[in-house]
Parts: sequence; structure tokens; C-alpha cells
Amino acid sequence: MGIDLVWFLPIHPIGMTNRKGTLGSPYSIDDFRAVNPQYGTMDDFHRLVSEIHQLGMRLMIDIVFRHTSHDCTWVKDHPEWYARDEKGNPIALVPEWTDILDLKFEGNEETLWPELIDTLKFWCENGVDGFRTDVACCIPMEFWHRARRAVSEVNSRCIWLAESVWFTAIEGYRAIDGLVNTDAELYQTYDFAWRAAVQGAIPIKSYLELVRLQSVIYPKGFVKMRFVENHDQDRVAYVCRNNRFKALAWTAFNAFNKGCFLVHAGQETEQTKVSSLFEKDWVDCRQVHPLEEFTRKLIQIKKHPVIKAKGARLTLTHHSPCIVAVWEVTSAREGLIGLFNVAQESNDEQFVQISNLPAGNYENLFVDLGVNELLKDESRIISVNNNGKLRVPIVATIFHYTGILLRPQTFYTKSYNQPKISLNASWNLNATTFANEDLVGRQPVGIHINTDDSIYVADHQNGYILVWNNGSSTSTRNISGNLINPWSLFVMINGDIYVDNGHSNNRVDKWMFNTTNSEPVMTVHGSCTGLFVDNVNNTLYCSSASQHHVVKLELNNENRVPILVAGTGCPGPGHRVPPLLRLPAPSLRLLPPTPSLAPVRYTNKLVLAMHRLNRFKLRRAAQRNMKMGLFLWMPNIPANARWLQNGETVAAGNGRGNATNQLYYPYGLFVADNQTVILADNGNHRIVEWKIGDTKGQVIAGGRDEGNRLDQLKRPTDVLIDKETDSIIICDRGNQRVTRWSRAIGTTQGEILLDNIDCFGLAIDDESFLYISDAEKDEVRRYKMGDTNGTLVAGGHEKGDDLNQLNFPTYIFIASQQSVYVSDEHNHRVMKWNNGATEGIIVAGGQGQGQSPTQLSYPEGLFADTLDAIYVADYGNHRVMRWLKGATQGTVIVGGNGQGLASNQSTNKSLLRVKVWIYGGGGYVGSTSDPLYNGCGIATNAIVVSKNYRLGPLGWLTLGPPASFTGNYGVLDVFMALKWVQENIASFGGNNV
Repeated sequence: MGIDLVWFLPIHPIGMTNRKGTLGSPYSIDDFRAVNPQYGTMDDFHRLVSEIHQLGMRLMIDIVFRHTSHDCTWVKDHPEWYARDEKGNPIALVPEWTDILDLKFEGNEETLWPELIDTLKFWCENGVDGFRTDVACCIPMEFWHRARRAVSEVNSRCIWLAESVWFTAIEGYRAIDGLVNTDAELYQTYDFAWRAAVQGAIPIKSYLELVRLQSVIYPKGFVKMRFVENHDQDRVAYVCRNNRFKALAWTAFNAFNKGCFLVHAGQETEQTKVSSLFEKDWVDCRQVHPLEEFTRKLIQIKKHPVIKAKGARLTLTHHSPCIVAVWEVTSAREGLIGLFNVAQESNDEQFVQISNLPAGNYENLFVDLGVNELLKDESRIISVNNNGKLRVPIVATIFHYTGILLRPQTFYTKSYNQPKISLNASWNLNATTFANEDLVGRQPVGIHINTDDSIYVADHQNGYILVWNNGSSTSTRNISGNLINPWSLFVMINGDIYVDNGHSNNRVDKWMFNTTNSEPVMTVHGSCTGLFVDNVNNTLYCSSASQHHVVKLELNNENRVPILVAGTGCPGPGHRVPPLLRLPAPSLRLLPPTPSLAPVRYTNKLVLAMHRLNRFKLRRAAQRNMKMGLFLWMPNIPANARWLQNGETVAAGNGRGNATNQLYYPYGLFVADNQTVILADNGNHRIVEWKIGDTKGQVIAGGRDEGNRLDQLKRPTDVLIDKETDSIIICDRGNQRVTRWSRAIGTTQGEILLDNIDCFGLAIDDESFLYISDAEKDEVRRYKMGDTNGTLVAGGHEKGDDLNQLNFPTYIFIASQQSVYVSDEHNHRVMKWNNGATEGIIVAGGQGQGQSPTQLSYPEGLFADTLDAIYVADYGNHRVMRWLKGATQGTVIVGGNGQGLASNQSTNKSLLRVKVWIYGGGGYVGSTSDPLYNGCGIATNAIVVSKNYRLGPLGWLTLGPPASFTGNYGVLDVFMALKWVQENIASFGGNNV
């Protein structure tokens, strides 16, 4: 079959105590250096090894170092090597594993460790070529480092295969304080991700993204194990028992995928019975099974020279409607393309068209194997020339694609329809009119001519695409469908049409050939006055006159996020040139919002929340370029950018209050596409919307006093817009809940998304995952809409300042690859947690609280640009700082002039004015009687300090009055109280300005 490596499960003697089944579990081991008598003797093992090597294969055995059987001699000879319960009895950490006892690695580094390492060397000396390490993740990393160094002295080419555990198992182990390493630590090459995908535990898209990330997050040269079944899982023929084609598709995908393809014994004969560890399982190999030939062909293709060529690359894409995953391995002008239906939907048609493939001849490598039954009448060689499509078969059942592998024999690299014009060409000076204003409107800007001279025209005025075939004087086709003032279009070689629909719908649409419906393929901010598709690199370009830039979208990239490729963000000196040639005012919109600092989609400006002054200010940048990042729009800000230091108020600024032109402690804010600022008016228990230029805001949620009804809020701290549902999501912190309010006119109440959560900050990524910081649990979790548990992405290990801990996380920002930036407020630092990481990275601050360039003081709002520079509202120091990637200190870009009311100053949201209540005596008599002088009237929006009459100054009679004070004890008490307030005002959040 072409197998290169044989892997045996444990071959050692099995214990008798608590034995499971007839044979017992091979993982209940008596002696690590012996052979199970049921398999033979050590001499028999040597003969087997010799035969395996003579056949050109290598041998790997399962090594089980986490536990032994109850009958292992170590139990009596080395009791200190075993984990024990509180009564001192040896135990199994997994209760249902009653036939084993767990070893204890901690504290036995000089005794147990050498014994196990010598065991590895023993088997290498007896011909073993490698080890599959059972539950390697639950053994200290340092042990494996020492073991690999020692084994390399015996066999420098030893193969190591580490078993991984699934995410939920990792969470479970760590919940009981158990040792477990993740992929980021051990780089496991044996995991269970496929099972989770095929059983629907995770979306197929998430699984494919996980596969893609493995090529960049793992070390160079790693080899990942690829399989569809093993001894711990159901047989693939059983999992896909209702659809054989589903099993074939997944088997082919895993075989073609980068990594080592595992064929489990019996898989090639379509066994459905789950392998038993405790009984004998018979596999009938007396005749060749059809799937055996299928598997042999897969292995043959796996060894194709193109795949093994230096510099071969892998690319993953999706195709509708079947969501077919495509891996392309290319070397020079030859390549392999695998098309596999790994979708979770069905399709009623028997064939699907795969578009945008390189032109050339495609040879079906599986047409003669009897697996692709629909191809019996199809040609083995399929040509892709000027239509750019490939017709491949599918089956009219769920998971209906059989996993066809195709080989293109020739690639064309010339861009589609690029003309060759002679240097001495001349043109007829008399043109022919084939359409007038009555037909194409007043502004027919976009025109495209394809290879057969058909003419496509965008009717800007009427919202149509008109088509004239070559030589025709009347239009032969009229395309419409929610097109509003289209400017441009581009027609592909296969007849697909890309059309500008950005004027009101902010997108580019794609019309498939001979279909009546379109699909959005690119999000834009304004009309694309020019469109172009580079069919070689499968890239769509849009030039925007209103935005003064050119952006591109890589159509093979599943993220479908445009990238800025030209333009500075401002109109250039040639602003009077025609629209298609004009470059440059990219707008900026940033997700998620931040409480004290957030960019706004407004040319070169930043918005600051001025908590203390109850207003918002807008700062202009003196210089800045823009770039579209992975998560919608992210700024690309030069390192030498400067901001004007005098901001302008864009919301409120009329003192503290609850009028529509006032705010009362504004916290989180969000800037919408149309420059509208939506903010959490914390003290007024409401969410207010301020449109650009307005002098009054509009209450869009809450504002009905504080409370826990669905029409009320209590101390909201953050808000964002969910464009997918056209709603706002609110961190209703005072009610310990997250709510969602529709943006539709007439909305009077919200709905609860999550409750019993001490939320503080919110963020949302481009896959609509919601991120929430929990200031009480000191963690950040990611939630799929409808999920109430979420996935831990930062912190979650109690309060602290270690790299895996947070201390009162407030606001968060989501960047590329779902990395999370967190304002770790009480640790006075900003942390970055990469997706899947168990520890964060300090990217700003972290040197204790202070005012130096290396320090922060209670950081809150933040965002990162495309260069990974961090911008953070350092509210304790009344400034905004920028920390470049890798920098050990930041620079002040806004504020830093102290706290105050000036336009170049900021203020602290928690600093309240302080009033000292001095009443006339201990009883309600005379001029000091209640209620006139009981202090209640001055307690609003202030810290009230009331002294307590006792026997002496501040109650300590024996201390005596200070020499600088004179008067009776009543007067001395007042002076002492005032002096104490003056000296300690900052410690209790008072404002000394």
C-alpha cells in the first residue's frame, strides 16, 4: 500500500489487578522493558523488526509513561514514584481508569526520570525507530527535553509523535490543578480536531482555519498527524455509515493535507466496529477491498514529486454552494489541486462548477477507481481554457462530494484580456453609436469589453448592467437587482460579473454567469469608480474617488477583508483629475469601541471621552496613512505621526447633567460608519447617540432612571454596534448583564444576552464573536451568539500579576488573528493574548503605577494599528500614550498637561469634588438642627467628609493637639480633619483641582 511507518500500540505485559475485559488494556503495563507473552518473545520481536526494516518501513511503538499497572514492581520497590490521595494511597487521576496507577513526576527528577529515559534508550537499541508518547501533554516539558537529548545519542533520527488532548480536556485538567500542556507548548502532532469537526462540535470553517494556522504557529519542519479514525475513536465508516461518499471525501482531504497520513488497521476494509482495547478484533484481509485501492492511490499521490518539491505551498479556499476546500500545491508550472466537499450542507445537483482555476488541462487521477461513479461517462482529461471553470461531480446527498484529486498540466500566467497594441496602430476617427441616453442614462461610466467583443455597460442613472453581443445594435441582456448608481464593472473570462454597488449599499456584488441573483463579495465605503480583477492572483481591485484610495481583496482569502494598496487618506494635488485617476481620503472605523480613546470614521481624527468634564473631544492628526486591516478598518499610523494638542468637543460639554446636551460620566464609546458617536452615559444610566455636528444627543437605550427592567440600565460601561443584527450591545454593568437593543425606530426595551456577569468592556470580531471582559473574575471570554458559557481567551487564573493573570481588566480590542489586547487596569499595563495562548504578553506599562514613559496609571481605552503600535488612554496620568511594537517605553501623543478643563487637558472619571460637612454639635438643636443642616443637600455628585466628635483630635485624646493648632478641641478637630482631607484627597478619589 505504500506504508512507510508501522505504529504498534503498547507491546508490554499487562497487569492482572482490575484487568478490563479478557485481554486487559495494553495501557496497564507491568514491565516497560518486556514483550507481552501473547505476542511472543523478545527474539520474535527482533525478527519482526528486521522484516519491517527489510521492507523499507520503520517501526514506532506506543510508550506509556504516565502510569503503570497495579502489579508493576515499582509499586512496592518505589512507592515514592506514585501519586497519592490524602490518605496516602496510590491513585489514578482519572477515576474510571481503575486498572492503572499514576506516576508522580514532580520531586522524582533524579530517580524516576532516569529510569524512564533509560527505557527509551533500551528500545532504540533493540531496533525501534520512534515513539508515540501517550498523554505526553500531562508529563512535564523538561522531562521530554531531557529524554530527547538522551535518545538522540542512541538514534539521532528517532521519530517522536506526541498525543494531544482536546480543549475541553485541557480546561478540565487545569480546573483540578492538573498538569497539561497545549499545542503552543508541546507542539503535539496527534490530536482530535477532525472528530470535533465531523461530529459538529466545531464549525467546518473553524476546523479549516485551525488546519491553516498549523502551518504558521508550529515550528519549521513539524509534521502533523492526519487521520479520520484511530484506536480511541469511532471508525470513519461508522461515523459516515449513512453516506459512504462522506467518508471518502474526509479520507482524501486528510491524506492530501500537509502532514503524516495515518491508516488505522481495518480502515482500508471499511470496518465499522470500534476497535476494542480489551478483546481481539479480526480484520478480514483475504481479499482486496475497493477502499484499499483508494487508499493506496492516496498514498501514491501523497508522495508526488510536486508535493515533496522545495517551496511547495498550500492554499485553502471555499467554493459555494458546497463550501469545497481546495488545497493547491504548486511547483513551477505544475501542481496538484485537491477538491473536497467537507461542507455540512447538501446540494441537489449532480455537478458543481469550480471557478477561477488556472487555465490548463486537468487529469482526474481517480476516474478509473470506481469511487467517483458519476465520472464513468466523463473524460479523464478536462480542459480549462477560456471559460475558467471546471465541472466536477457531486452526489445528491448530504456531504456529497467524493474527494476528487485533479492535476493541472499547464498554467497560464498572463492577465485576462490584456491587449497587444502595435506601436504604429491607428484608429478610425469616426465612431459608431450603438446606444444613446434614452437607453444607458446620462452617466454610463463603466464599460467593459470581453474577449469575444461583447460590451457591458453600467447604467449609473437607472441601476442596470446592459450587455450587447458582438455586432448587435440592441442589448441582449439587462441585469438588475438592488443596484444603486453603479459606476464600474469587470467581466471575468468565465462570464461572472463584478459590479460596483457601493453608493448606498457599501459593497461590490458578483453576478455568476447565467444566474439571476448576486452575492456581495467586498465591503467598501462609497462607490468603486473603477474595478479590476487580476485573474492570475485572483485579486479584486477597487478605486474610490470619494475615499481617495485603491483597495484590493484577495478572493481566495476566506476573511474577505479589503486591504489598502494606494492612497494617503487625503486628496492629492491632482484633485481636479477625472474620478478614475483620483487617489486618496481613506476613512477610518475601528472595532471595538474604547472608553477613553477610539478612532472615528472622520478624516485624521481621534475621539476622546472626557469623563470628568462630561464631554467628548476630537483630535486631528497632523499626519497619518490608513490601511484596511483584517478586522474591518484598522489604521496604519506612521511612527512619526503627530496630533494637534487642542481638541474640539463633539458631544456635550455643557456641564454635568441629564439634559440631551449633557452627559454624566461618559464611559465606553463606539464610532459608527457615518461618524455618529454612540456612548455609555454611565451616570445617567443610558446610551446616547450624537451625530456629527449635532448640539444635542438622542437617547437610544435606557434613560428611565436606574433599574433592572428591560427598558432600564444601571451604570453602563461600554457599548458597540452589531451590524449583522442592526442592534447595539450594552455592558449593563450595574445589573451584571449584557443586553441587546434593536436600532429600529420605536424600540423601547432590550433583551438579555448574558446575565450574572460583571462585564466592563465589549468587543466584536468579523465572525460576530462577542468578547467580554469580566472585572470580577479577572478574565476575558469569547462568546458565540447564543452561547452562555463562552471560551476563555485571557486571564481566568484568579487575580494577580503573572503573565497568565489579570487584575481588573476593563477595555479590550480585537486585532488580526483574533488576538486580544486588554487594559489590565490595576496591574497598570496592557496585555496582548494571541489566539489560543495560555499566557499574555506585556505590550505597554507593567513597571508599576507611575508617570514615567515606562509606566501607566490605570489604563483604560485602547486600540492597536496595523503595525501593532498600542494607543492607550492613561487616565490616571491624564494623557494618551503610544507604545510602538516591542518598545519598553511609550510616548505621549495627547494630554500630559495635567488635569483640567482646557482643550489640551484631560480629567479623571473617578475624581469628584470634595466637601467637608462641619455641623455645629452632636445634637439637633438650635441653628444646626435637622433638616436644614444635616448635610443631605450637598451630598449630590460629591464626596462628603464628615468628622466625628470624640474626646480629642480625630478621636485620639492621648496624642495631644499639634503645636501649630490652637483653640478648643472642637476647633482643633475641624483643623485636623481639613488637614487630613488635604493630604489624603487623592487616596479616596477626590479632586484637588
